Amino acid sequence: MGRLHSGVLWVSLLVSATLAGKLIAGQELIQNPATPTNPKAGRVLKLEEAVRLSDEGGKFFFRYPLTVKTAPDGSMFVLEPDQILQFDARGGFVHDFYRKGQGPGEVNYVSGFDFAPGRLIVHSNSPDKIVWYNFQGKMLRDISLAKAGSRFELVFYDRGTYWLRKDVFPPPTGKAEGIDVRQFLVAISEDGGSVEETASFINKGFRAGGAYVFQESHALPFGSRYIFFSNSREYAVHLFDTRSRQTVRTFMRKYRRVKPPAGHRESAIISPDGTRYETPGAEYLEDVNGLYEYKGMLWVTTSTKDTDKGIFVDVFNLEGKYIDAFWLKLNGPLIAVSKDVIFVREKAPDETIRIVGYKVIESEFS
Repeated sequence: MGRLHSGVLWVSLLVSATLAGKLIAGQELIQNPATPTNPKAGRVLKLEEAVRLSDEGGKFFFRYPLTVKTAPDGSMFVLEPDQILQFDARGGFVHDFYRKGQGPGEVNYVSGFDFAPGRLIVHSNSPDKIVWYNFQGKMLRDISLAKAGSRFELVFYDRGTYWLRKDVFPPPTGKAEGIDVRQFLVAISEDGGSVEETASFINKGFRAGGAYVFQESHALPFGSRYIFFSNSREYAVHLFDTRSRQTVRTFMRKYRRVKPPAGHRESAIISPDGTRYETPGAEYLEDVNGLYEYKGMLWVTTSTKDTDKGIFVDVFNLEGKYIDAFWLKLNGPLIAVSKDVIFVREKAPDETIRIVGYKVIESEFS
């Protein structure tokens, strides 16, 4: 058995919504047209450099920065494999919070981090736990999540509740087969004692020989109340309300799907007999590449790219209306949008990695 075909294993969002009907029943489904409402849509956004983070000085070095978040005090935190780096508002290095291990205040395989006033909150896997630090690097709390299970990824912290994503796989059968990976948004109390599985979304995957391959997921905290979530290969975004514990709407737009370029390789697994299995539906690229919040609007980076213009970004409001779109010409991959700064992972002339933050100098978006 070779390449998988989406007609066999891929189930559209609406069918998935029906299968999980008891969990997301009653939500609003919004189908947007192919073009947004802004008559200026399709322009190339103008940017100017605002801050630069680089490893000059030898106190640390970037290998593969994953994301950047701006703390309430204006300092910036960068998550890297085996590093949680703090910088001041001007880009000066302050501290590395990462201490590898399983003891108090030590972490492994950090899935994400967030903030409380004057505090850094870090989720670590293996074992699953939450660690609190002050901004001077002192460990304040080390909270086990052993009773909550495993395979968590921190989305954000809000008013005494950790919001995480959890992946649940069906029991193994020993077969090479398509699977439904159920992905929950989970609310865990601050002390780790209370666990509530809320919304559930189906992620289409495949397994063979004990290995899994499935769709990349995007979970974006929005406005300290909502979570935008996307995990389907086709264009679809869910809006989850943490206060009501419900998925309130799912929105889509008419989208011209993009086929992979020559030589493109999806994540894949190899079965014991040597057969290669790719992500279901891999004859097209993922429509949605990332979700970002910018000034109260949702940015959706798409699979549409142009050599001269860059990546194509859609803009939606909280009601799910498609209001704008533009091209974003960058010198590397977009890794975060925090406050009003767009953070890009770039290569310097000497091949070292740096993070450059840009601000939009165009004023009109809607």
